[in-house]
Amino acid sequence: MSFRNLLRKTACTLWLHYVKLDFLIIGVQKGGTSSLFRFLEKHPQCLGSERKELHFFDIDARYSHGKQWYHSQFSGTFRPWKHRFFEATPGYLFRPRTAERIYRYNPKIKLIVSLREPVSRAYSAYNMWRQFRNKPAIMERRVFEKNPELDRKSAENMRDLLFGKECPSFEMLVESELERITRNERYIFPSFVAQGIYHEQFTQYLKFFPKNQILIFENTELRNSRLETLQGIEAFLGLSPFFCHDTPLEDRNVRDYEAPISQEIGERLREFYYPHNMKLFRLLHRKFEW
Repeated sequence: MSFRNLLRKTACTLWLHYVKLDFLIIGVQKGGTSSLFRFLEKHPQCLGSERKELHFFDIDARYSHGKQWYHSQFSGTFRPWKHRFFEATPGYLFRPRTAERIYRYNPKIKLIVSLREPVSRAYSAYNMWRQFRNKPAIMERRVFEKNPELDRKSAENMRDLLFGKECPSFEMLVESELERITRNERYIFPSFVAQGIYHEQFTQYLKFFPKNQILIFENTELRNSRLETLQGIEAFLGLSPFFCHDTPLEDRNVRDYEAPISQEIGERLREFYYPHNMKLFRLLHRKFEW
């Protein structure tokens, strides 16, 4: 690291010791958070972490490093007082204990959530992990070395998915997880289904944060009404207007599937999610076309 970059990092770390991060993108996985992170990085008043997904609040091993480690993940400016600091970890919405940890860190922090229709979200997550099978060394480090608290069953599931001789089918994984959910086993990874039970996740956050500190939209809004959605985020965060039709805004992490989701498992999941979606709509006083 150059001396100049070291000074920038030091300036940010010292500043954050007193003021804390301003906002977080907390979900959802496969909801467009990578694109949103890059879009907001373009805003001259926003400064994102050096890399996306710090997993500070949701992974015990990271949380144990303390706030000084967390704040050291930011750099890029000699004038930190001119910026709103943020990071994006979509696991924050899903993981237990995270809402309380974030509240203890900064009760005034603002939270942004990009939701996705839960059936398509689950299948997208499956395909993401499936495509990681050709990167065993990277995934061994990312999933297991950085997540030492993974329970035995979660570790077995992830090893089968990433390193097994044959990739488990989406249908098999869904049926297995639905069975676990009936036993109230929500947090056994990869949790393709459980991560779409949004009302339970928001209920945890609303125990700590008022609704006016949480901005929620659907990922299709970011895709189909990108400028209007980003301008709404500017207003929510109290930022000066920046985004316009001339701002270059390209999607990140867009992947093709080898095959579409089967009609049978799609219907099975839609039936499962229906009562959960209804609870979400009542909780948020807003209905999505799911």
